[in-house]
Amino acid sequence: MESFIKRFHDFPKGDLVKSESPDFLLNLNPKKKIGIELTLFHAESGFIESINFIIRQKDEKIPIYKQKKLDSCWLVIYIIPDSLPYRFQIQNKLQKHSFTSLFQKVFVFNMATGKIFQVVG
Repeated sequence: MESFIKRFHDFPKGDLVKSESPDFLLNLNPKKKIGIELTLFHAESGFIESINFIIRQKDEKIPIYKQKKLDSCWLVIYIIPDSLPYRFQIQNKLQKHSFTSLFQKVFVFNMATGKIFQVVG
């Protein structure tokens, strides 16, 4: 999470607390909270199909998150180095596809390059 925060220049200021379902709560003020779910990218099939699969899988947890009365929920899908072929063009693949989710924001974070791609929101 620290790497994501350092590289996402528009990350809101607030008190970040480790949680369970979602993984983190960002308390912006006493009345406003953002839930942040982290998940590791794993290739089930093609790259785009795998991103869609992860989003759909995590969307199923939204009713649980809503019980925590969050103002917003974010999903961060992180890709570790060596999980994709060398010179794989993530940005080109993501730009050609439109994603939908119950999360207000979905990010794909390439940890090898430090690049963050917002694919929803």
